[in-house]
Amino acid sequence: MLGHDRRNTSSTGLTVPDDSLTARRVLRIGKPDRTDAPIYASNRILLARSETRSLTSGAFALEPGTGEQLWHNPDVVDYTTPSVYGETAIFSGGANTFAVDIETGRVYWRRNVGGSGFYQTHLKRDDRIVVRSGRRVVALDAYTGETRWQSKELGVPYGLAADDDRIYVTTGGTDVPALRALEWTTGETAWEVEGIAPVLYPVVSEGQVLYTDVETGTLWAFDAASGERLWHYETVDADAPPAVSPDGETIFLSGIDEPQLHVVSAANGTREWSVQAQSAYQPLVTGESVFLAGYDIVERLSLSRREVTDSIQFRGKVTSPLALGPYGPILIAQSASSTYFAYVTTPEDDSE
Repeated sequence: MLGHDRRNTSSTGLTVPDDSLTARRVLRIGKPDRTDAPIYASNRILLARSETRSLTSGAFALEPGTGEQLWHNPDVVDYTTPSVYGETAIFSGGANTFAVDIETGRVYWRRNVGGSGFYQTHLKRDDRIVVRSGRRVVALDAYTGETRWQSKELGVPYGLAADDDRIYVTTGGTDVPALRALEWTTGETAWEVEGIAPVLYPVVSEGQVLYTDVETGTLWAFDAASGERLWHYETVDADAPPAVSPDGETIFLSGIDEPQLHVVSAANGTREWSVQAQSAYQPLVTGESVFLAGYDIVERLSLSRREVTDSIQFRGKVTSPLALGPYGPILIAQSASSTYFAYVTTPEDDSE
């Protein structure tokens, strides 16, 4: 789940209520290209916002039902998707990483390392926080922020994922882009696969690293231990990371240009079924539904009925992936006045 799951599976066994989807604004956003996705943790919406002439920047915690501001820290980096581990939120970007108390917004520590964007820029295992910074991946002490190790120069790290054994990173900015596996304890390279478009983040599930190559529309499955290519699934134009069902058996793959959701076996990459739908971002999978964010719409697809059963139409573009809130997805989208807001779905009507 975005903001919590270092495997990036974008799934949860929780069941979303069957109420019709409606969207409530909770915070106005400045520049959508400088604001990553909001997340939900400990009954709070957490997000970071960039500064404009009329809006202050920094990190925010909001009450999800009303949008009431619980705290605001203007000193925290303004362009990142936070991750939450226990009662600590990690905000990393703009060459800075902050560990923040999610109850109060107080900063535990700050270090001059960290990279912005791409929705998942920090991971945790035991006493280590891993962030991407410059052309390296860096491990910090989770309690003090001190550097534990840094990788060699890899090119520009884009997306990160991890399991208990390794960190997986896509890298570009060199003649040969690659997907690499790094050791958790040292940051040394365990294996690498070259020649894969590096602009998305990998997904880890059941001993496999899954990655969508946006140049070819191909979903690849690699052995997490060795990097061996296990299988691939070809589409016309899939351009978003896959999601994985809570039981790890099924993969959901889509894109904005090809209006089709592909449902694929995780065991061998064969198609199980498909349905007409589109998603500009990684699907969000719950116990009974798949949520998809199209250009200006969020749709809910019933897994039992294999059809779209509900939707929310926005007045402009959806600009963030979906994360799960208390009632349904949370996201950032454009309003009728061409301004941008963070939205939380609720069972109550709330007009724009």
